[in-house]
Amino acid sequence: MAHGGRSAGPRAAGSADADVPPWQADLQRYQALRESLAARPSPRRHPRLRPDGCLLEGRPVLNRLHVLATFEWPVHRIGPRYRGRERDGLPVRLVLFRNAIGGIDHIVLGEHAEVLIADLARRRVAGRRLITDLARRLADQQCADAIGLQRGLALLLEQFRARGLVLGSLWDNRAP
Repeated sequence: MAHGGRSAGPRAAGSADADVPPWQADLQRYQALRESLAARPSPRRHPRLRPDGCLLEGRPVLNRLHVLATFEWPVHRIGPRYRGRERDGLPVRLVLFRNAIGGIDHIVLGEHAEVLIADLARRRVAGRRLITDLARRLADQQCADAIGLQRGLALLLEQFRARGLVLGSLWDNRAP
């Protein structure tokens, strides 16, 4: 027997392992991430943070209490009404974060959302510059319309704020 009392080999019919749903490990990891975020202390609010400030002119502030995670199963849907027996296909990419009232929320990420979060975490520039640079990069990679991508990224940035993943903007005379 392997550690934890589970058989190292294939599941035997009628064994306790046969009762364990295939998504159980993903669900436990999802729940552990939620608990970890809930237990972290709240960061101090920056004195120049404007929750309703312009995300394009100011510098968007990403909620530091977030984590990106990939799951094989749609863990955010598992519950009394959904007990999947087979995977949906592609892995599910989520960002989990603590919202303004202290609850844990998540957003299912598409390709552009994930790249936008990475840039928000890495770069300290005004929102307009951030999305303009990102749209150019994505347009070059995907042979897409940079202006259309800019509009979509600006909308995504506002959606992130509405959900609590972006906390607002910092105003600084030196912001490029």
